[in-house]
Amino acid sequence: MGILRYVGIRSLAKLEQDKVKTLMLKYMEKLDRYFVNYNCKIHLKTHDVEGRPNYSFHARIFNPDFLFSAKADDWDLNKTVHKLMKKVLTEAEHKFHKGEQKQQKFHPKKAKRGTDKRVKLKLRRRVKMI
Repeated sequence: MGILRYVGIRSLAKLEQDKVKTLMLKYMEKLDRYFVNYNCKIHLKTHDVEGRPNYSFHARIFNPDFLFSAKADDWDLNKTVHKLMKKVLTEAEHKFHKGEQKQQKFHPKKAKRGTDKRVKLKLRRRVKMI
């Protein structure tokens, strides 16, 4: 499991701190699928706009081999955490290609020389049996 560090978490209330920590621990389990030894640093900021808090989070996940960063902001705390971590997870999927990939179709014409006749005959027999 990686190291998780928060910067500016004291600007949140105690209940909000607990919410952020529980949500982040759930997402850290998902991040463990992609990374082995990594550091995760999350900058938390709150902006008061007309009496409503606006949350903006910046995440950096780094290792000597890679660096991922993502930003998210929203009026709702839970939405902001989910947006941020979804961005990080999609970036990791694109980098490491851990998502499902389609298997390539077999083309008899692109097979090695000498096997064309055998492959075509096998395909014809299967078609006739069906």
